[in-house]
Amino acid sequence: MQDVFKRFDTKLKAEIRQNLFQENINASGNASNSLRSETTKTKYTLFGSDYFKYIDKGRGAGRIPGNFISILQRWIKDKGLSVSEKEDKRFAGAIAHKIKTEGSSKRRGSRTQTNVVEAAIESSLPVLRGDIITTLKQDYKSEVLKYLQNVD
Repeated sequence: MQDVFKRFDTKLKAEIRQNLFQENINASGNASNSLRSETTKTKYTLFGSDYFKYIDKGRGAGRIPGNFISILQRWIKDKGLSVSEKEDKRFAGAIAHKIKTEGSSKRRGSRTQTNVVEAAIESSLPVLRGDIITTLKQDYKSEVLKYLQNVD
């Protein structure tokens, strides 16, 4: 079953990365590079950076992390926004204040919400379902044949 999850993992991550690129969301590459997964015989778990949960729908107003301004300064630079070095901290502060008081632009409705993660999951699930069914059929057939060989 782990082979099934590995194929699913490869497809899912590729889909998410493609969607991030198409939506022009992955300025620094950090979101894409943060994707990692863990699998067991019966479980698949996908992990991403802390802000991954906000990529599609944005975040509401409220408390912001202590290092948010420096995160936004990096984002401004990665996005290639034309703000002078002197102004970037003030610009980042203004963005941080807006997000803190009103939420992100996707949550406020001034930017369209995306469907990066859910679309990738929906696109990849048929592959997972098919592989699981095929694997279970093979395992079942193998177990039945073993049982039949041991019957006197």
